[in-house]
Order: sequence, then structure tokens, then C-alpha cells
Amino acid sequence: MSTEPTPEALRARYADGLRAEPRELHAACEHSAAARRPVALDQQSVGRLSRMDALQGQARIRAIDAALHRLQADEFGYCRDCGEFIGLRRLDLDPLAQRCMRLHEIAPRTAIRAAPVPRSCWQRPPAARVPRAGC
Repeated sequence: MSTEPTPEALRARYADGLRAEPRELHAACEHSAAARRPVALDQQSVGRLSRMDALQGQARIRAIDAALHRLQADEFGYCRDCGEFIGLRRLDLDPLAQRCMRLHEIAPRTAIRAAPVPRSCWQRPPAARVPRAGC
């Protein structure tokens, strides 16, 4: 098993790509200003597919903002539910991933998800974030 990268290494590897993607999304959209605004559910002002595209774009931008926040908080790359490192291969494929593969595969099948493990329950140093007993 490889060692986990430092938060600085994760920032260096993913920050530029995460910051660039919203700009690319906005540039690709003819109506980027409209796509960033909340979508009014009015059939006459925007067609159904346009609304869906705008909603998906907004959701993607919110996910990118959340990933950038996790990157700054040194929580990027760690499962939001168990605190284990997600893995570089998975992050290379999807830098917005918030769960390790084990929990990602289980989550859609479970009706009720457990609350994420609070960061205060993670052990130090940051490279060894494992929930403490009792958390």
C-alpha cells in the first residue's frame, strides 16, 4: 500500500484543475449568467432541458466549491464518512469524490446513511486519519 500524500501535495495536484473547471463550464455555456442564477420553474421562460442543464451545472459548481473548501481545510481526499484516504487513482478519475470505494458502493443501497465521522474523532497526524474508538 502506498503512503498517503500530504495536504500540500494534494493541493498542488488538484487545486488548479478544480479552479479551472467552473471557468470552463461557464465558458461552454452560452447563457452562463443565467446558469449561475437560481432557476425559476417557469415553463414559458426556460424550456425543460435548459432548466435541467442549468441545474446540473449549478450542482457541479457547488460540488467543485465544496471540494476546494475541503482542499483548504486539509480534508480533501479523505472519506467524509469514515475518514480513510480515498486514494489517488480514484481522485484522479473523480476529484469530487467524497467517499472511499467501500462506502461509495454501499451508500446507494442503504436507505439511511450514518452521519459522517466528525473531524474531532480523527487521529493525528493528518496522514493517518482513522476514527478513534468510541466515535
